[in-house]
Amino acid sequence: MSDRPLPRPVSTTDFYLAAILGELQKQNAQAQPVDDSGLIDLREPARQYTPLPEEFPGRDALLAAGIDALEDVPRKGQDLTAVSGIGKVTANQILTYFQVNK
Repeated sequence: MSDRPLPRPVSTTDFYLAAILGELQKQNAQAQPVDDSGLIDLREPARQYTPLPEEFPGRDALLAAGIDALEDVPRKGQDLTAVSGIGKVTANQILTYFQVNK
């Protein structure tokens, strides 16, 4: 895209695309090439997490609720019992698991 002003009338799409172009140019100016190819990796780093162990209490209920990492498991009893399939006993087992496996 050239530096000349946009012709009139200008639509909101033109402003949107100009803003995106500006953001990409800023990212390109700040980024450093990853290797000798000159290409720049703009991807987010991969999420680091610990999968739920097979023996983890309430594992099936947590997986069904979309919780698949130890870091995502709630650490309060009330938050745990809010997950479908987790009762007070299972919540207590989970909290005990975290106390024992610090």
